[in-house]
Amino acid sequence: SALKFAEGPDDTGVIVSWNTEGPENKNEKNGVVLENAISINPLNWKRDNTYAPPSENIGDRIPIMEPGSDEVSEFKVHKPGLADAQIDLERGVVVCTTLAEGYIKYFTPETENIFGPASLHEHDYAAYWDNIRENVNTRINAFLDK
Repeated sequence: SALKFAEGPDDTGVIVSWNTEGPENKNEKNGVVLENAISINPLNWKRDNTYAPPSENIGDRIPIMEPGSDEVSEFKVHKPGLADAQIDLERGVVVCTTLAEGYIKYFTPETENIFGPASLHEHDYAAYWDNIRENVNTRINAFLDK
């Protein structure tokens, strides 16, 4: 049988995926967001548009940058409460409204044409790092309990 997309926090044998964007990407082209895209919210593990505030984010792994530089001053950071998450059901993405513009970085100007003006694709995992790690344990335990 074909793989199914995750429906909740503890189903197993499923695809768990999302694409993170800022609200400014709403009607923009994004090369990794296809028609009929679907996502699961990496904070509350729901497929509906229930808002997950930053208080549900137990820790990220977004590097701290040196002021005015592209140099990383600290990488293994676990700061709770940084990124929020809400699924835009129409677009099939996770919208994050709490990451400042400084988190949206493009390697070249052409990259914005591919991902849109507010792609947070680079932070799909890093913004929700500790919630993902916790959910991996939940899914492993659910599998082992079968």
